[in-house]
Amino acid sequence: MARRASTRALDLGLQLVGLWFRDLAAVAWGAEDVVYAVDRLPALRQAAEGGDPAAFRRAVELVEETRERLLVNVSEELACEALTYRLEAEVGRVAVA
Repeated sequence: MARRASTRALDLGLQLVGLWFRDLAAVAWGAEDVVYAVDRLPALRQAAEGGDPAAFRRAVELVEETRERLLVNVSEELACEALTYRLEAEVGRVAVA
C-alpha cells in the first residue's frame, strides 16, 4: 500500500515536470498562448531563454517514458536517477522555479 502511494505521488511529480518542459517548449517556440502555468510565465521565459525548444519537447518524452517504466515496477530511485542524467544531457540545467 505504501509503495502504491509513493508511486502515485512520484507519478504526479513527474506529470508536473513534464508539463513544465512542455511549457518551456511553448515559450521557446513563441507560443505563450498555450502555456498551462500562466502564473509562472516570467520564470518560464527566463528558463527558456536561449534554450532549444526541440530539446524541451524531447525532455517531455523522456519524462513520459519514465512514467511508463514506473508502471512496470522498476526501481523508483533508479528511474529518477536515469531521468536526471538523460534530462541533463538533453537540455542541460534548467531552472525549475
